[in-house]
Amino acid sequence: MKEIFEVIRESNGEKEKTVLRIGVRVRMAGFETLCPLTEPCDSYQGVQVEVERMKRDLDDLLDQAKKTFQGGASGGGLGLTAEMNAEQVWGILSKVVDDQAFVQEFNGLEETRRSEVAEYILTRCNIFSGRAALFSARYDEASGLME
Repeated sequence: MKEIFEVIRESNGEKEKTVLRIGVRVRMAGFETLCPLTEPCDSYQGVQVEVERMKRDLDDLLDQAKKTFQGGASGGGLGLTAEMNAEQVWGILSKVVDDQAFVQEFNGLEETRRSEVAEYILTRCNIFSGRAALFSARYDEASGLME
């Protein structure tokens, strides 16, 4: 198997200044292009920072995959099942006391389930008190995740 990542050499306008990015080569329907994954870096330390960021992102993906496989449909150790409706899921999530755990459990739900639960909270719950207030303050509609 070929290497997944490639170093992309770019010119930043200065004659002897090397700028690098890490990218992937994408081949589709007979076309091929290099897609950068990092910001331009003009030093080894800059590349190192970007690679560390990519490693963290990949570790986060591994955590999500682990939760998915260990928790069945979703929900880790909370006992959430695929058969539960949004109200039932919210009933369990709203009892999570720790804010960080609450955010992690919600963000660990499968995307369509998160969307259903978010719609339920925002349309049927009092978003000015309790866990619904925390949810409404931290929910990002564009990503479907809590921050």
